[in-house]
Amino acid sequence: VCLVYSWVTNRFRFFECYQFTGVPEITAASGNEVSASAVYNTLEDWNLVENVQAFGFDTTASKTGRLKGACTILEQKLERDVLYFGCRHHVFEIVLAAVFTKCKFTVSGPDIPLFKRFQANRSKINTQHFIPGINSTKVQEVFKNNLDDILISLKTAISKKLPREDHRELLDLSIIYLGGVPPGGIHFRKPGAYHMAKWMAKAIYTLKLHLF
Repeated sequence: VCLVYSWVTNRFRFFECYQFTGVPEITAASGNEVSASAVYNTLEDWNLVENVQAFGFDTTASKTGRLKGACTILEQKLERDVLYFGCRHHVFEIVLAAVFTKCKFTVSGPDIPLFKRFQANRSKINTQHFIPGINSTKVQEVFKNNLDDILISLKTAISKKLPREDHRELLDLSIIYLGGVPPGGIHFRKPGAYHMAKWMAKAIYTLKLHLF
């Protein structure tokens, strides 16, 4: 049986089914040892200790720390290696954070000043005048061998039912950036809310900045 525990939902996944296992009370100051013990005790209560195959978690140090992360401690309690399934949204956040660090973006608390200025001056931008990223020789070099395949994949993805509108906006902008035309035509939405913890908002703002 493949069983995945999520600290976010406090649930185990049995293939396509979910089983609610409990909500152990853990205070913010309890520490990772207490968190790991609470999960382990829940596993014991359900007689599932031997069935755990993977961990689902966000990518904060409190979960993934090499010595004191909750996943590390829980793995030690299980006395065997367990597959780590980091939340894909948090993984993308790590990737974008690395890009922002490399590009030396200035960050002030939860705000990104460059995004804030773009949001404040949006009304002054003529959205009919934009330059697709593919016009850059550097971008052309990166995508020269698979541009058509990527555009087809993006258009296929956007034709499906999407859980949120920002997913659709990111796909739209990606198509426009690569010189294509989205199924619904070319249009640009008003800049929305952003936060350092929202990787998709970062990607959307960055694409818009490049286009204008």
